[in-house]
Amino acid sequence: MKQVQIVESFKPLCSQFRAWCIDEWSQDIVISSPDVPQPTFALCDGELAGGMAFSLFEQPFTDKKVVWINALLVKPDCRGSGIGSKLIEEATRQCGDLNQQHLYVYTNRPTLYTRLGWQTVPNADAEPQHWVLCTALS
Repeated sequence: MKQVQIVESFKPLCSQFRAWCIDEWSQDIVISSPDVPQPTFALCDGELAGGMAFSLFEQPFTDKKVVWINALLVKPDCRGSGIGSKLIEEATRQCGDLNQQHLYVYTNRPTLYTRLGWQTVPNADAEPQHWVLCTALS
């Protein structure tokens, strides 16, 4: 069984993860900002297997800016191994000390989150086959 390690921002990993995101979604994303937690990465046997970055965006139905998971991506040959779930659990831990009640995500893969107890935000603006979900922060 491969060893998975969760680590926070490490510059060479940021560049590699950013390139993966561009390949996956055909658009550039902001990987790091002083207003949000640092990106988090999953290493499998010492190599990048997945990552997650945060952003500030409006909380549903308000103008208040809160932290969202901006990108969660697992290397295709590592998918289905629990890495995505570990990154999501780490996100809730990292964001637990923020001055907000919920952590949000906009996703086309809601089951990944609902299996971990996240709830769909009803009536939130979303494109077809995309959902806004949230989880309570301690």
